Amino acid sequence: METITSVGIDIGTTTTQVVFSRLSLENTAGIYNVPKVSITGKEILYRSEPFFTPLLDRDHIDAEKVKDIVLSVYRDAGMSPEDISSGAVIITGESARKENAENIVRTLSGMAGEFVVSAAGPDMESVIAGKGSGAYAYSKDRHLRVINLDIGGGTTNAVLFNRGRTMDTGCIDVGGRLIRTAPDGTVTGFSQAARLVAEDIGADLVEGMRDESVLLQIARRQASLLAEMTGLRERTPLYRKLLTPDSSGFDIAAAPDVLCYSGGVADAVRGRYDAGDPYRFGDTGILLGRAVREDPYLNSIPQIEADNTISATVIGAGSYTTTVSGSTIRAEGDLLPMKNLTVYKITEAEQERLFEGDGEDFAVNLSRFMELNGHDVAVAVRGKPDPSYPEVKRLAAALSAAAEACFQPGRPLVLVFENDMAKVFGMCFLQVSDRRLVSIDGIPVQSADHIDIGRPIVGGLVVPVVIKTLLFGR
Repeated sequence: METITSVGIDIGTTTTQVVFSRLSLENTAGIYNVPKVSITGKEILYRSEPFFTPLLDRDHIDAEKVKDIVLSVYRDAGMSPEDISSGAVIITGESARKENAENIVRTLSGMAGEFVVSAAGPDMESVIAGKGSGAYAYSKDRHLRVINLDIGGGTTNAVLFNRGRTMDTGCIDVGGRLIRTAPDGTVTGFSQAARLVAEDIGADLVEGMRDESVLLQIARRQASLLAEMTGLRERTPLYRKLLTPDSSGFDIAAAPDVLCYSGGVADAVRGRYDAGDPYRFGDTGILLGRAVREDPYLNSIPQIEADNTISATVIGAGSYTTTVSGSTIRAEGDLLPMKNLTVYKITEAEQERLFEGDGEDFAVNLSRFMELNGHDVAVAVRGKPDPSYPEVKRLAAALSAAAEACFQPGRPLVLVFENDMAKVFGMCFLQVSDRRLVSIDGIPVQSADHIDIGRPIVGGLVVPVVIKTLLFGR
């Protein structure tokens, strides 16, 4: 068994948090079988307290203060960037729309270890939070359809798991910090999403107002939007208006068996903050949590408590973003790690022609893709479960010719196979090309995904891989 250390850094609308995890990898195949390396264990080594995400103004995150937070957590945990093998820097909710968000994530990615990646995008966040909350494991273990709602400061991320399979994701601009308040409940600011909710219910929302009855009405309407999202109420035009840009629509066929809540507002849903000042965090998150708990539609189906609430996304980032390739790979170690490779997914029609030895159409399409997305490209191939040796040789020759047409001399070809054929392909490729090659399998990806490929581990049998999206400022 081998272990690697992973870090998760979550920069959210309201809070920033860091977690360190230990991932255990083991060959789970029998002694006479082809090796199959899997991640068999996840252990939290250190979890920081949540820090308020520092802002310079409403459009800019304070990059230096965020960096200071992360460095202080490294010191407190007794970690250094050299200790880290994998992980993710996640920027979530309204923070991903700040004007300097992309630069901040790149800065943190560079300072936090050679194979720490940046990941953003509402659909990815939904899955990460659902795994960090425990909803994924609950769905898998009990063979149920479970929706996890991760209710943060600016958005709510939803994911539907069916027996441990991710079925759908979505994100809506419903969160606890869309209305900011003074300690006495006076409104000090609000977002466009909050204004739209207020207009929908015919309420006045203006800075300087102090009317808890109006804020409660808005919170109840936000809760009803979550009931619409989960299929428990008919959807209204406001729901579509508040879908987060670049999010999927979460068009599920039916309500789930079970609901799970994570995110900072989830503790308010549980009633943790019922006693005392409802504006102690300078927003309406406690009111929203109370409205979610009392909504009759959301209460019409069973609910489970999340393993992690405010920490769900950061734990998901540190523990669930990394996977490992298949064990029949070819990867020249000095080429790795590789970061932020944009995926070009070969179509079924292109694959059919490539297996016949014809790569002309593929080369033309790849060249156009690279003109738009740059030259740091990984080519994804679904492949075949049991290709014949002549087929693999024709595929290798066709891809070699396409690489010569598209890539500059010296640039390696990076191939990501879904089916188990990377090693035999590598052997055939060496017979027809002197171009350097990274060929891995067991990794399903889609066009325009981004991937990071780490250094070989477990005696060179596998490489760690992170699949991600990069969406900022939308």
